[in-house]
Amino acid sequence: MFVTLFAACKSDDEPNNPTPGSSNGFDLSQTNSWSDEQWLEYEKSLDFGGRTFTLATHQKMRRAPSEENPTQVDTEMDELFKQLEADLNISIDINDAIGGRSEELATWTMAGENPADVYDQRPTQWLAYAAKGQIFDWASDEAKSYGVDVNNEKLFWQDWTHAWDINGHTYAVRYASKFYPPEAGWIMLYNEDILNANGITGIEDKVRAGEWTWDYFLECAKACTKDVDGDGQFDTWGISTGYTAYGEEVVTGGGKIVDWVDGKLTCTLNTPAAIEGLSFIAQQRDSGAVMPGVGAENAGGIGYGEGHTAFAQGEVAFL
Repeated sequence: MFVTLFAACKSDDEPNNPTPGSSNGFDLSQTNSWSDEQWLEYEKSLDFGGRTFTLATHQKMRRAPSEENPTQVDTEMDELFKQLEADLNISIDINDAIGGRSEELATWTMAGENPADVYDQRPTQWLAYAAKGQIFDWASDEAKSYGVDVNNEKLFWQDWTHAWDINGHTYAVRYASKFYPPEAGWIMLYNEDILNANGITGIEDKVRAGEWTWDYFLECAKACTKDVDGDGQFDTWGISTGYTAYGEEVVTGGGKIVDWVDGKLTCTLNTPAAIEGLSFIAQQRDSGAVMPGVGAENAGGIGYGEGHTAFAQGEVAFL
């Protein structure tokens, strides 16, 4: 998701034309109703005087296509970057040194630095800064004065953008395109052959009838954890990447990880619904049905990549 830290403060001597919010003869308060042609005309009127815009991302550097094996999408995206630079008289710099952690953000902000205009970061990285009011609110009147309407479906993917709204504020936005495909949500895959071999059929009917429960899922997973050839080692397992999930058990069970309480962002993992979800994660861990990983770091369960490989090889019932 994209966030703007401290309203993208830059040095005073850096060229920044036109001034943000200037209309150049266009009414920016009406951008939500603009046609594609109107957007194009507005963009043609902009000239940022050679300004450099920096995107800090936790993902791999994707500005230039791979020289060894360039994909069509990466090549098209690179061409789009070049077109934007030429049309707007800007340079676009991508900084992928930030990684998937928040240490770099903390170091920069403590030093009073802000090396990027926009940050492509996971919610786990930007949430703490939002709680402190250190991130630009895309739903603010200031954003609207720039012609940015966070509710404009032409600009942002609405479902995912507003899924992360906090106390009426939108601190991060999400796009959906062939260059940046959106997530569709968390799903569970299952190996029907393993289920059938253990007498488990019609789980889709269980779901439709509202009978697919956490207890039934664990019952199925345990039944599929089998030593098929009698050598004393399990040949199939019930679950991979199960209990090491990302907390969706808490949310799908009706709980919340954090919520606003008395005007403060508060951890709510001590609520009954959240505790029930966390308890289910522990039940998976202790069930004996989770495929073990290699090495001490994966003692509780197989790793993410390993789990997908094992499922593809027909060794796991549920992924």
